[in-house]
Amino acid sequence: MIMDFAFDIVTVRHIIISLMIGFMLGLQRDISHYQHKRNGFAGARTFAMIALMGCLSAWLNQEIEFFVLVYFLIVGSFALLS
Repeated sequence: MIMDFAFDIVTVRHIIISLMIGFMLGLQRDISHYQHKRNGFAGARTFAMIALMGCLSAWLNQEIEFFVLVYFLIVGSFALLS
């Protein structure tokens, strides 16, 4: 069975917007850490990646039934193994 995903220009726009917002938040955090001469854990790339994963998870949840349940089972198993 081949799954037909509705990947259109609106989805691409949502992905780009989420990447931009995540990058801007991370960049602001990087600048703040630089100004206060502190070391930071997460920066622009990390925030952009987290925003992208959140956007793709929301999109997949609309496309695949019970995706959130499967996602939590996978992430939970990795958390238990670490």
